[in-house]
Amino acid sequence: MFICFSVSSAEFDPNTVLIGRLKLGSESAEVHLHLPKCNFNKGEKTEWGADGLFHQNWNSPKCGVEFDMVSDTNKSEQSIASITVSRPSTLKTDKGISIGSKASRVATAYQAYVNSDESTPNQVIVVGSIYGGIQFSLENDTVSSIFVGASAE
Repeated sequence: MFICFSVSSAEFDPNTVLIGRLKLGSESAEVHLHLPKCNFNKGEKTEWGADGLFHQNWNSPKCGVEFDMVSDTNKSEQSIASITVSRPSTLKTDKGISIGSKASRVATAYQAYVNSDESTPNQVIVVGSIYGGIQFSLENDTVSSIFVGASAE
């Protein structure tokens, strides 16, 4: 069982969260530098009307990591807009949380930023907000996936 504390998303900056050595805004060269053994399946670049940016999905099932990469134009440098990690990833947040961590450890590590209004007990712990934060999905009281970014507009 964990205790949630409600905060405003302005108090939590998802752009400072590290997953391994990567964070939101890291450029594509950094992805390749820090994850050299991951081969990525890259989707088509598509322009989103919601933000006017070109989005491309990079997925490496072998490494358990997925990125939404964005750029201003179809040919400009891409950077990370969101990060998702799942099994078999061993990447950790800068607070030491990884796949398999206990929910109570997440709640303790991010105590000041857990959003009880957007979290669902035994399913997901939202740190910050769904508009910008971390979502720890849970199975059997352990972290099954970690998402950093905005999952709602």
